[in-house]
Amino acid sequence: MDPLLIRVDAGAETGSGHVMRCLSLAQAWQDDGGKVIFAMSRIMPKIQDRLKEERMEFVPVASDPGSTDDAEELLHLAEKIKPFGTVLDGYHFGGIYQKTLKEAGLRLLAFDDKSDLEWYYADLILNQNPYAQESFYQHKESSSRLLLGPKYILLRREFHGRELTERKVTDEANKILIALGGADQGHTIAKIIQSLEQSNAPDLEIIMVTGLVDPYSKSLSSLVRQSSLKIEVRSGVSDMTQLMEWADLAISSAGTISWELAYLGVPNLTVAIAKNQRPVAESLARLGVAVSLGWHEDLSADLILNQLIQLRSSRRLREQMSREGRRLIDGEGTSRVSMYLRDDPVRLRPVRESDCQRLWDWANDPEVRQVSFSQRQISWEEHVTWFKTKLNDPSTFIFIGVDREDVPIGQIRFEGGEDGRVISAVVDKKYRNRGYGSFLIERASKKILETDSSVKRVYAYIKEGNEVSAQAFINAGFKSTGKKTTGCEQVLHLVFEKKGEYERVH
Repeated sequence: MDPLLIRVDAGAETGSGHVMRCLSLAQAWQDDGGKVIFAMSRIMPKIQDRLKEERMEFVPVASDPGSTDDAEELLHLAEKIKPFGTVLDGYHFGGIYQKTLKEAGLRLLAFDDKSDLEWYYADLILNQNPYAQESFYQHKESSSRLLLGPKYILLRREFHGRELTERKVTDEANKILIALGGADQGHTIAKIIQSLEQSNAPDLEIIMVTGLVDPYSKSLSSLVRQSSLKIEVRSGVSDMTQLMEWADLAISSAGTISWELAYLGVPNLTVAIAKNQRPVAESLARLGVAVSLGWHEDLSADLILNQLIQLRSSRRLREQMSREGRRLIDGEGTSRVSMYLRDDPVRLRPVRESDCQRLWDWANDPEVRQVSFSQRQISWEEHVTWFKTKLNDPSTFIFIGVDREDVPIGQIRFEGGEDGRVISAVVDKKYRNRGYGSFLIERASKKILETDSSVKRVYAYIKEGNEVSAQAFINAGFKSTGKKTTGCEQVLHLVFEKKGEYERVH
C-alpha cells in the first residue's frame, strides 16, 4: 500500500490533540500494511519519541506553518514519497493551502472543527463534533465528501476491541483521573487541586496525566508536593485505557480525550482549554455525556467543588452519563474514515454479540449449506453454543464486512491451524457476484498477517466443485497447492502468504 502523509503540528499553545487523533488514522493505515510519514514544523521530543515507538517516520518542515512555502515544501516531499493520501490537521491550513495541494493532484483529507474557511477544496472534510451539519459547508467543491458527527470519532489502537459492556458504577466516586490534554493553559490544574483539597474527602485517589507538550511540569510538581492529597503524576502515557477504566470519574479538557472517556463510559467534568473546545464542552453537556465546567479562565475552585461534590455523590447521574457516552460513540469511527481515505467500497469490523442471529441466517442459507462440508441445517441452540465458544476463543477471529452505510454484507472467519490460520468466508446472497468476496478475503487476510506476527500464512480449504469460491480466493491472492483429502472429502488447498509490502487493493 502506498504511504500516508500527515501534515500536523503540536506545541504549547495547540497541545497534542491534533497529533493524537492523526495517530489513530496512522495506526489504522499501518494495520493494513501501509507506511506513515508525519511532516511537522512544531514537534516536542516526547511526541517524536512516540512516533518512533509507533515505527512512524518524522520529517521536519522548515517553513512557517500554513504558509505558501509550507505548502510547496509539503509538495516537494509528496513528490518523493508518492503518498496515496495526504492528511491535514491544523487551523493554519486554510483554503489556499488546500487548493495548492489539490491542484498538484494530491488526494486530501482535512480535519475541520471550526467550519470557517471561505472555500474547502479537500476530497474529504472531517468534522467529528456532534454539532457538525452539512449547512456549515456550503462553500466546498462539489466532489468534496463530508464526514460529519460522532460516528467518525477517531480512537487509537489501544481502544479497539474493548468490550462495550455496561460499566460498573460505584456508590461514591473516589478514583479521579485528571487529564487536561497537551498543555494546562491558565494553570487550571491549580484550581482543580484547590477544589479537591476543599472537598474534605480522605478516600480520594488521584492520578494526574500530563500531556506530551505540557510546559508547566515544574510548577505542577511543586503543586503536587505541597498538596495534602494523594496524587500520582504520570507523563506521556501511551495507553490511557487502563487509567480510564480505573477511574470512577474524570476531569478533562474538552478535546480528543473527552471522546475517549465517553467511549469507555467514564463520567466526566470537562474544561474548555482552547476556544474550539467551548462548543464541544457545551454539546457534550447537552447530550448528557459530561458536565461542562466552562471556559478555563472563568473557573473558580468553588465552581469545580460544587460540580465535583454533586457528581461524586450521585451514582444515578454517573450511570446515566456512562450510558449516554457509550451510546454516542460506537468505536468504529477510525475504520469508517480509513475506508473513505482508501476509497474502499467496504470495511471490516469485529463481530459483536448482536451478530449471532445474522451469522446463523448466513450459515443456513441453502447455497452456503450446499458447498459446506456438512450440508445439514444448523439448529439455533447449536449455533448459539458455537458462537459463544468462538467469541471466547483467542485463536478465532471473526470480522463482519460492512458497506459505506454500515450494512453487513458478509463474514470472514479465521481459526487456528498448525502453522497459520484457516479462513472461511460467507457473503450475503444479496451481495454476491459483485467482487465483495475477493475484496474482503484479501483485506482480512492481510490484516491478520499484519497485526499478528505469529501468523505467517493463511490457508483455505475449498470443497471440490465449488469453483465460485475457489476463484474468489484466487482473485484475492491465494495460490493453489493442489488437492488434499480432509476426512472423506477431496478439497482444493490454497495459501496466502505475506511477501514484502502489499500492493493496494483495487
